[in-house]
Amino acid sequence: MNLSKKLKDAREISGYSQAEIAEKLHISRQAISRWENDKAYPDIDNLIILSNLYQISLDELLLDQKEKSPQNAQNNISSKNLSYEQFLIVVVTLIACIVPVIGLLINISAIIFCVLKKIKLGSIGWFIICACLTINIANAYAVLSVEFFNFGKANIEKISFLPSKTQSILF
Repeated sequence: MNLSKKLKDAREISGYSQAEIAEKLHISRQAISRWENDKAYPDIDNLIILSNLYQISLDELLLDQKEKSPQNAQNNISSKNLSYEQFLIVVVTLIACIVPVIGLLINISAIIFCVLKKIKLGSIGWFIICACLTINIANAYAVLSVEFFNFGKANIEKISFLPSKTQSILF
């Protein structure tokens, strides 16, 4: 609910007319009408006087019901914990760059976790995670290509482990 509707409702509940409020505030009735029709806003001094006249708090006048509910207060507390969770995710993905193949799995898991939990990392957080993913893919490719995908290439280490009959065929 916006301020204009709250002002009008509070005035009507209190039993005042626009003219009576205007007289108490030493302003024109048209000013009250503009406030209640959302064409202008009262200054802070007038808001304090209106709050006292209507016997409602400034919070009730200015804040939406959602903003002052206990559930929303709990959400505000959890948003502080969320920043710690964001930090933890970014740190884990940075550390995962050290371990090539396992780091790739950790990085992909962190991305899936953020998407499923709807964690908002911000542009810097997503940039760091994507950069770590790229590094992990490159590291994993380098490790796997050296260890497993070099079947056609021979080197001294590979030949020395072959049985002697196979060595004689090669040379």
